Amino acid sequence: MKVTVTFGATAVVVPCKGEWTVRELVDQANQRYRKILEQNGEDFLVRTHRMEYCDGGILDLDDLLTDLVEDRDKVRPNDVNINIHHENIYVWVEPVSGWTGAG
Repeated sequence: MKVTVTFGATAVVVPCKGEWTVRELVDQANQRYRKILEQNGEDFLVRTHRMEYCDGGILDLDDLLTDLVEDRDKVRPNDVNINIHHENIYVWVEPVSGWTGAG
């Protein structure tokens, strides 16, 4: 099963195992999104606190993916924190919620 996770205008496709929880999807999506951000040569820490269907409805982090999503479903993080580390200076980027995925 593959799930597309949309961080604003950036979408990452995450291949998922059947026994994964939503939390494991979140971890994998954060890791893949961080790789994209790091292409600019910066060190980022991405934390997603909630995941929801693109048309609404919050997913419980402890639920099994197979109970909630189907192959090729699209979800989005609703509460994301990004910490940027550059030359020993930490910059806090305010949480972004309600991303629609539109550029």
